[in-house]
Amino acid sequence: MKLAADCKLGEHHLRVRTTSGLSELRTFFVGPFPVVAETEPNNEPAKAQRIALNTTVSGVITSEDVDCFMVDAKKGQRLTAEVEGIRLGRAVFDARLALLDTNGTVLADADDTWLGMQDPFISLLAPHVGSYVIQLRESTFGGNDNCQYRLHIGTFRGLLQSIHWAVRRGRTNADLLQRSDGRIHK
Repeated sequence: MKLAADCKLGEHHLRVRTTSGLSELRTFFVGPFPVVAETEPNNEPAKAQRIALNTTVSGVITSEDVDCFMVDAKKGQRLTAEVEGIRLGRAVFDARLALLDTNGTVLADADDTWLGMQDPFISLLAPHVGSYVIQLRESTFGGNDNCQYRLHIGTFRGLLQSIHWAVRRGRTNADLLQRSDGRIHK
């Protein structure tokens, strides 16, 4: 299948119609980056899979699995990692994400991110030129073959996919921004 160059980013639904009927509904995701498959062994920082910035990694977290990826960044360069796990809707996958220096120092650590429906993301400016390790696991070291993920690693500023808000009938989006004291969030 080849997608149009102007295909909207995000989740898409697909059914195939044949003479014998319709297939089950399937989903696929379109992102801005090239996709690479996670490869084992990459369970510890010393065996981290090296990838380029602005790449999406497609993988699975099984029981007691930890996936590590190594990227290079310049001092002051934005370094962001965002997981799509629970948002894929295939399993209750509670991901945990960490960014480490090559000496093992944890620079950032995230479990749940409310904007990502519990899928974590981290973003910071690289404190020095060199290599960094992104570590992904299930928060309780659970996991199974259904804990599939898409891990976006790059120089982008925040979440790649927005969450669509539901608004009660008769209210506007501006109402969602109103604080309990009556002022509007800016």
